[in-house]
Amino acid sequence: MDGGIDYNDFMVSCLAALLAIAAPAAPGTRMPQLDSIAADVSALGFIPESGRLIVLAAARGWPGRMGSISVTEEGASPAGGLFSDGDMLWGFDSLPGGGVLVTAPVPACVPEGLPIVVEPGDSASFSISGAAADTVLVQDPGGGVAGCPRGPDGTCRLRFAGRGVYWVEALADMGSGPEVLMLVPVLCGVSTQEVLGGGYLPDSDASTLSDVLAELDSIRAASGAGPLATDGRLEAIARGRAGDIALSGAVVHGEGLAGVLGGDGTIFAENIGRGSGLDEAWSMILTSPAHRATCLLGGYSRVGMAAAVEIERDGWQYVLVQVFEGAAAD
Repeated sequence: MDGGIDYNDFMVSCLAALLAIAAPAAPGTRMPQLDSIAADVSALGFIPESGRLIVLAAARGWPGRMGSISVTEEGASPAGGLFSDGDMLWGFDSLPGGGVLVTAPVPACVPEGLPIVVEPGDSASFSISGAAADTVLVQDPGGGVAGCPRGPDGTCRLRFAGRGVYWVEALADMGSGPEVLMLVPVLCGVSTQEVLGGGYLPDSDASTLSDVLAELDSIRAASGAGPLATDGRLEAIARGRAGDIALSGAVVHGEGLAGVLGGDGTIFAENIGRGSGLDEAWSMILTSPAHRATCLLGGYSRVGMAAAVEIERDGWQYVLVQVFEGAAAD
């Protein structure tokens, strides 16, 4: 695959808002938005990583996550035998000798009325349909995280000040920890092409866990928080959690962590990220407002980290787990 992709002004003209998805589709349903994402990947000649893929998906009206993106062989049926409970929707772009297949689960929730492109000074009101969201957070282009104001009717309202990418995240409290229901970008004063070109999203050069810790301490220092000490006990917990997630494929917080870490006067948290490499998994943690807020919390003083390889149908991914612990404020 080769070639380029020309976005120019098409984002502004045809994607003023994320497309609202109707009732959940039946397994194996072809979605035009996923067809468009497959065509973009074909034109680019590679699969964008971490936040860039989310921006590309949002640009095509898709507010949910991707299940997989893969290249099929010539003569293979795009949908034949590919779908499980987690891969319910699909899109396809034909290429000589095969094609690009995109699969995705039905989005957990949709931000109705939230624009994907705004200008500095703009405001937007939107509602979230689908799964109930207990918390809505927004991360500004500078990396600051705050709660999104919500009215009595649940309507959210945001004002976009600085130029760059805002990340809007909806979470549900699952008891063992918050589950991310939705993570969508809003581009303020920048084009999709500029964002894909780099410089507007969290990036990492980490190739080892020591690199991740160094980058973590660096962003904590920039926010006024102190460095973290590595802790063998937390590392052992993170290793077990990373292995469990890699084997099960289920990115959920461990229900037993509260019993292990939740002692009197102790605060704790767990971050989970996945990606094609350690750098992408770490970048995805920084892209999520809730996960980034955990990284920056000054009350944490210790951390344990581990990574494991998750084998999937279409390849493999790294699973990165971070376990934080500290003393609760008086």
